[in-house]
Amino acid sequence: MEIRKNVDLKSLTTFQLSCVSHFYTIAKSCDNVAEAIEFAKEKNVPIHILGGGSNTIFTNPTIEVLVVKIEIRGMQIIKENDSSVMICVGAGENWNDFVDYAVKNNYSGIEALSAIPGTVGGTPIQNVGAYGAEVSDVIISVEVFDIQEGEVGMLLNEECDFSYRDSIFKKSAKDRYIITNVIFKLSKIQPKSPHYPGVREYFESKNITNPSLKDISQSIVEIRKNKLPDPSEVASCGSFFKNPFVNEETYLTIKGKYPDVKAFKIEDGSYKIPAGWILEILGYKGKRIGNLEFYSQNALVLTNIGNATTDELLKLVKKVQLEVKKEFGINIEPEPVFV
Repeated sequence: MEIRKNVDLKSLTTFQLSCVSHFYTIAKSCDNVAEAIEFAKEKNVPIHILGGGSNTIFTNPTIEVLVVKIEIRGMQIIKENDSSVMICVGAGENWNDFVDYAVKNNYSGIEALSAIPGTVGGTPIQNVGAYGAEVSDVIISVEVFDIQEGEVGMLLNEECDFSYRDSIFKKSAKDRYIITNVIFKLSKIQPKSPHYPGVREYFESKNITNPSLKDISQSIVEIRKNKLPDPSEVASCGSFFKNPFVNEETYLTIKGKYPDVKAFKIEDGSYKIPAGWILEILGYKGKRIGNLEFYSQNALVLTNIGNATTDELLKLVKKVQLEVKKEFGINIEPEPVFV
């Protein structure tokens, strides 16, 4: 395992903010992970794990850490019957490659999560979700290297404390575990199409009345292509803010001011209000502020169109949060992880 010094991480994150890490290495196995941990202990520096870099914002120009890029590969079926299949997938595998593999083999459960950038190991941390599906719906367990115990362990789904765009890996166990593999249970049964207007309109335009698994995946790919910039062409993290959840009283107050508010009632009685709609109401869609710009096709997507600095970004995030609080009386939180 090679340890490099003073590596600029700009090209390793999709938002492309410059940040130099004192140490950097690539882990292709659990043994490499163990070696990296020992090195960090020797140098007395913390570890930061990097996957595809699509959900990471480094907030300092230099960081005194060992950045470990996880490139543990492999997809292996470990159990199968007539109705389902369990697959162990390396944390370093590209997420969309795994989705394509599942769709090609008629394994359902993650087709609504098509075209989401990043690695498999990053999906449990964020509990990635889209179009009514969340990755926690299909995760059986997560294999981890426990830094505290110095050994490989397994966390069952219920132990991961999954919630909306959140998990134990971002809360009580932050910096304790390094995800090495994820075990998924996918279905062999034909799935129902997501109940979203954009998906329905796509099928209507194609005269598809009984969409296949491939059709569903393709519809999501096309919709995301129209709503989100290609991170290889435009620097961004995709959706930048989480959709806020509000109680009924707050929802009714907002509806009184904005009768056309888009909201989705949740089983617990709360309401999810699309953050993109909020930002569009505030006039951010297509708006440029310095080297940052809200995407013209989707206000929820913040892009780095120049050589944006972390200072610029943090000031803009704070400005947006204050305006949302003033206008709607609610808090809005960034979706990417700030390091």
